[in-house]
Amino acid sequence: MNKFIKILFLFLLFFTNSNFIKSQDKIITINSDTINCRIIDISFDKITYYRKTEEGKWNKAYLPAKFIAEYYKISPEEWDIDEFMEQKEPFKLPEKPFGFIATIGFTNPNSFSLSNSNKSNKNSNRIFNSFYASSNFNLFLTEKIAVGAIYKFYSSKSILELGFDSLQYVSIFEDYSQNEKSCFNYFGVSLFLRKFVDKKHLLSINATFSIGYDFFLSKMNEDIYRIRDESLLITSGDFAVSADFSFEYYPLKHLSLSANFGTFYTEINKIKIKKIDQTRGGQKITERINSLGVLKINISLGIQFHF
Repeated sequence: MNKFIKILFLFLLFFTNSNFIKSQDKIITINSDTINCRIIDISFDKITYYRKTEEGKWNKAYLPAKFIAEYYKISPEEWDIDEFMEQKEPFKLPEKPFGFIATIGFTNPNSFSLSNSNKSNKNSNRIFNSFYASSNFNLFLTEKIAVGAIYKFYSSKSILELGFDSLQYVSIFEDYSQNEKSCFNYFGVSLFLRKFVDKKHLLSINATFSIGYDFFLSKMNEDIYRIRDESLLITSGDFAVSADFSFEYYPLKHLSLSANFGTFYTEINKIKIKKIDQTRGGQKITERINSLGVLKINISLGIQFHF
């Protein structure tokens, strides 16, 4: 009876402590140090093994044969690949998971002029390049991937000044001018991708892709001397997409500098027009137009804060 109880006790002890027993491989070095591990490969020049860290993670290592005095392999062979090569790290955010990017630069101009181009004798047409600014708030899921929200602002200004003779045979010289200001306000969700190009993580190539909604506003003033003073306010809202690429330098842990190249595209399908004629009063018009595609290209410098 006592012998049966002892056998049963040893049998239960074996199964309740199977993990412990499995890990009782030992490597004894020539300096009499003992390495408790799980041996997975023995060759003529080294022994490869897994060793558990204080955090509970199994790290793979090897010890050259010249440093080994003796070893003991007790664990079975089956667990080697199935149990350890498929280990997955628990999901954990990076040390500084948040990033805020602000950029400023220039973009290609645009004009939505409705003026008559036949007015020409003496003319001067000046178009000023647009102003561009953006901000992007990112949450880094890994060192290379982030999701976030993005805002872009495009503003352009054009001025058209003409001088012409209003009658063919009577010299009555009159002035015509048109001033147009337009802007795009874009809000979207973004995906940020980063690839470091050096081992010290000082330089990276980045890409940001986003989709969102754009609010367009254009204001035009026409002034024909002694004839009429008229202004148009055009508004619209449509879906838009953007893509940005940058080269980034990290001089500090919490700060980086970037040079950026980006594109933005939207289609204007429906506009609202508020027309004000100082001599005839004002009116509001909402109309659908043929799809008008707008492509903006911007070049900018930026700064990013990491926290």
